[in-house]
Amino acid sequence: MSTQSIDEIVKDGTCLHASVSKNKTYMMVSELPQKIFLRGITYNLIRHDALTGLIGTQQHDVSAMTLTLEEAARRAFETSSTIMVVLGPADCAFTVAVYKDGVSIFCFDSHSRTSAGTASPNGKAVLLSIESVDGFISYLKDLAKSLFGVQRYIDMPFELTPVMCTAEMAPGAGLNGESTKKKKSSTGTELLEATEDSANAAKVMRLSKQLDASDAEKLIPTILKPDVFMDWKEKRPWICSKRISSTVVGLTCSSCDSVKDLSRCIQFSKEKLKVSNEWLNGVTADNRKKLHDKVTQHEKSKAHILCCQMVANKSKKTIERSMDISRSVWQQQNADRIEQTCRVFRSVYVVAWKHLPFRVMSHLFELQQQNGIAMGKMLFSHQSCSNIICFIASEMRRRLTSFIISSEAPFSLMFDESTTVANDSVLILYIRALDPEGNVCLLTVIITAHASNVFMGGIWSGRFSG
Repeated sequence: MSTQSIDEIVKDGTCLHASVSKNKTYMMVSELPQKIFLRGITYNLIRHDALTGLIGTQQHDVSAMTLTLEEAARRAFETSSTIMVVLGPADCAFTVAVYKDGVSIFCFDSHSRTSAGTASPNGKAVLLSIESVDGFISYLKDLAKSLFGVQRYIDMPFELTPVMCTAEMAPGAGLNGESTKKKKSSTGTELLEATEDSANAAKVMRLSKQLDASDAEKLIPTILKPDVFMDWKEKRPWICSKRISSTVVGLTCSSCDSVKDLSRCIQFSKEKLKVSNEWLNGVTADNRKKLHDKVTQHEKSKAHILCCQMVANKSKKTIERSMDISRSVWQQQNADRIEQTCRVFRSVYVVAWKHLPFRVMSHLFELQQQNGIAMGKMLFSHQSCSNIICFIASEMRRRLTSFIISSEAPFSLMFDESTTVANDSVLILYIRALDPEGNVCLLTVIITAHASNVFMGGIWSGRFSG
């Protein structure tokens, strides 16, 4: 493939992204349309379930539905010879298109890359040829290192989505949609005089058929047409295909295949539910109607519904685990800034504790910097001091109140009426209780005049009504 062809692919992809993404910066693989019309050719896409995990995972966890990169690649290539690889979190991910032709693996990356496929600010879009699956795994890890750093890449998520693509050229259309010209030969027979674009379109069609022949033979059930299978899969995402014999391709259930054994569900063990072996090994029928009846019956079965619930719960746990990892990574990356903010908060707490003016904070900030203590470059003004004190006070009040309510520890209340500097009548509520460490603490709440009337009215009405 020439550099000009790669440039054309990048341009077409940019135009396609602009028309499909609806002004979004990033677009997920699941958001790709099922039909794409480009240069007179209609491309039909069938996406299978994505295989996810963390790049640095050494052992896959079936219960959490997280796989190692090696296991995910093996399963993806078993499903399809074409896959979409996404590296990184959702807010900053990079996608690579991969096609496996026998032993060789071709990787197309439209981003700025070096000749080895790693990230570079002055690189170009590349098409790499890799001779083995192990080499493909090494390439993805090297790419992740160059994108996210040697220390961070092992905690980055990946997603491998098997994809099948078939192409259909519109009758009489060229590569850019131009119609072909007709002329008569010397014998009076009508011939098609193909333009240069239509000739290129024919080449694209032949190449597409060669690339997709193995996928089409592998993925489309024997008695279904591709458009019917796509329609079924759109309505039932758990439907997959599997080769039953050398000439027969049937349907399987990805949810049931992920669970396989329901005996671990103790609460449902009394019902003796069991995953259908037929749907694990592959289901077929004599005609499309009978196959549709089997799909409908399986969809309504209790075992299938339970498997779908377990898969959804596992996905939720995977998301929670990824969020915990992301939170941990963020804290490690910003450990210095967090410590600087803690120093500022401790200094502000001393200002409030010793009843110092808020404008003292800027002098304390400067003093600690002169002593060689990093305090950051913000949060040194008296306004910041006031905001931080209000935050600390509200947080301490919230934690103490939650502790008193949850621990059922004894506490005492005292009310007193007073007047503010603005000559407004207020009600002061004193709460004396023990904090979580066993120390006696005093919580003060100031209630305005209107609120105090409502508050006291509620207390007296509650007292007499009881």
